[in-house]
Amino acid sequence: MRNFPQGTRIQLGAFSQESSARNLVQQLQNQGISAQVYTP
Repeated sequence: MRNFPQGTRIQLGAFSQESSARNLVQQLQNQGISAQVYTP
């Protein structure tokens, strides 16, 4: 968890395949949870 000026963010996973991360984002968004994929 990390605090930012706009609020708090929680990392929910680290994936070797971007498609897996995007699938999780879609599942979270379907539940009304704001989610994004960040790449290093």
